[in-house]
Amino acid sequence: MNCISNFVFDGWISLSNDSVFRCQAMWAVVAISIAGITGFIARRYKTRPWHAWLIGCAVVPLFVLVDEFVLTTAETGASLWPAALLFGTFYGAVSSALGVFIAGRFGSHKTESDRH
Repeated sequence: MNCISNFVFDGWISLSNDSVFRCQAMWAVVAISIAGITGFIARRYKTRPWHAWLIGCAVVPLFVLVDEFVLTTAETGASLWPAALLFGTFYGAVSSALGVFIAGRFGSHKTESDRH
């Protein structure tokens, strides 16, 4: 199993007991956080909100696919990467939407000189 599917299916239960799992869960949290930051940055660069959200949504699926198909592991057996892709994409979409919302809410405000 890859790190994001471990995070999705084992949750926070094993975090205190397994240092390897803590590291894997940390990478899943990093991927979800990067999705929000990417949405925030894309929105700050004057990208339309819908496009900024879609850019942020692509981050977690890319992490899952790279983890599954590029990084080598010694594990054998069934992999839950399709489910991790589904749930991770949802978490990344929520995080990206939050980043886009924050950038839009607290982003640049138009001044009187910008309107003309």
